[in-house]
Amino acid sequence: MIADAYRRASGELFVEYAASFRMADSWSEKLGAALQRLLRRLAAEPAIAHLCFVAPMVGDAELREIREAYRSRYVELLATEQDRHLDDEEELLPELQLEMMVGSMFRTIGTLVADGRAPELPAMLEDVAFSAAVFEPRVALTA
Repeated sequence: MIADAYRRASGELFVEYAASFRMADSWSEKLGAALQRLLRRLAAEPAIAHLCFVAPMVGDAELREIREAYRSRYVELLATEQDRHLDDEEELLPELQLEMMVGSMFRTIGTLVADGRAPELPAMLEDVAFSAAVFEPRVALTA
């Protein structure tokens, strides 16, 4: 029963997130619009936020499996969208970096929701985006 509710809620969140990529022009605007829409939805429905971002981490192995499958869908979506929208001059992020971005985003959201701060999520856009952007280095490092 909980797994079915999780699948339904996670599926709706994913569809909304994916649809947000059509709402902006540049790659960074697309990422921001998608994240902002996700955070607003989670803030409006704290029970869904808890189900999707906290419940899988506190025990149920089946929910963790389903969560992992949805997390992978987010990574695949980002890989497809960046390929579609980045210019030829812009470097595509490797899948590992996309995985780390999504994992960091999920962890940050989960932590805030677990602390009872789901209603604050839209105001935390920069913090959540920063946690993901940490894994998007665009600057060459020198030794």
